[in-house]
Amino acid sequence: MWCEHPVQVLEILSHINKRVKGHDTISLPLADLVSVYADTTHTMVRNFAIVYVEMGYNRCVLPQSATFRATDRLLLSLHSTKDSQEVGER
Repeated sequence: MWCEHPVQVLEILSHINKRVKGHDTISLPLADLVSVYADTTHTMVRNFAIVYVEMGYNRCVLPQSATFRATDRLLLSLHSTKDSQEVGER
């Protein structure tokens, strides 16, 4: 979706930012955001996803076990990204 409609995606993200920033009681779908981060290789998508993952952690209303699963998946994806970058640098 990002590559096909970048202007619309940025407009949606801008709208979300306006509604969410300053309202700490609004939760974000942490597990879904981690999935977006972990499942894509598109750099711009990963960059935006990690911003919203950070916001999501700060507002998390998930049970502790779900938060641990999301954290585990995020850390594994960070590790696999580091490994793939090292292979590309060789």
